Amino acid sequence: QRCASLGIDYLPAIEGAAVPADTSYTVLACAGELNGELRDRARAAAMARLARQVESPPPAASADDLSDALSIYAGALAEAGDRARAREMTLRQIAILEAAAKAAPGPKEASTFDYARMNAYLSVGRGEDAVALLEGRVRELPDDYEAPARLAQTLLALGRAKEAVAPAQRAVDNSYGPRKLRYLDMLAKAHRKSADAAG
Repeated sequence: QRCASLGIDYLPAIEGAAVPADTSYTVLACAGELNGELRDRARAAAMARLARQVESPPPAASADDLSDALSIYAGALAEAGDRARAREMTLRQIAILEAAAKAAPGPKEASTFDYARMNAYLSVGRGEDAVALLEGRVRELPDDYEAPARLAQTLLALGRAKEAVAPAQRAVDNSYGPRKLRYLDMLAKAHRKSADAAG
């Protein structure tokens, strides 16, 4: 209740490249724990602040900042039942991310936008675009672990578990430290969904 009330009172005055969207996300999460008028007012305050952030972004906002704001706003719109507007926001997000990746000096720098692009493509039914992007990134960055992991994640989301096994294994082989555990879990999931109990 305190979080929602603070959002109602202060969201209109919060400025910055990233903080308004991040705060709006938190207020929406708090509102989700409530019922009644306070919930509705908190959601309205967060939606209004997100709308202003994406329609009149501050000059200091980076492509990442705008992408995050559009993603949060799209999710909130979808939850509110406005799927057409949510899709519009996601398509705007994709355009920003694609332009930023194109302007990057090399594939490693461009890959910083891949995770957001992957999720955005999947959310608007463009899974094959995500597959093509990440297959290309695996070729460009053969020693990377994130590109094959994201490819495996995309293939799993598309129900192509058998195809996900090889990139998941590559992510395991290329990774180190705690993230290897996450990729082993993904590899196990790919085997399980492929009906490969031994794997």
